[in-house]
Amino acid sequence: VDPSGNFSAAHLARLAATGRELPEVLQVELHLVQQQQELTAYCAGNGIAVMAASPLARGQLCRPSHGSFPDAWRSLAGMAAKKGRSQAEIAVRWCLQRGYIAVPKSKSQGHVEANAAFGFELTSADAG
Repeated sequence: VDPSGNFSAAHLARLAATGRELPEVLQVELHLVQQQQELTAYCAGNGIAVMAASPLARGQLCRPSHGSFPDAWRSLAGMAAKKGRSQAEIAVRWCLQRGYIAVPKSKSQGHVEANAAFGFELTSADAG
C-alpha cells in the first residue's frame, strides 16, 4: 500500500478484490476545489474514514495572492463574509460536515484557534 495517500477508488477496489485488508483511514488531499467525490464515496461505502490533508489547499483558499483557484477563493471569501467567519473556518467546516477528519496546517496559536471551525453550520446552499 502506498503510504503517500495516492489512492483512487479503483486502487482500493483492486486491493479489496485480492482479499487484502482495506485501510481504516485514508489520508488524501481533499478540499473545496479537489473534492475527490468518487474516492470519498468508495470510502463511505466501505467504512474507511477520510482524513482531509490540506483542507485549505495548501493555503491557497485563504490567500488570493498565492492561489491557483481565484474563483473558489472569491466564492469562499463571500461565504466567509456572509457567515462572519474566516475562509479557513469555512473550508475546515466544509470537511467536518461531510464527516472527514480535517488536518489543516497551523503555524501559530491563532491558526489553531481559527481552524477550530465549531459553533456554526453550513447549509446545503452554502456548502454546495
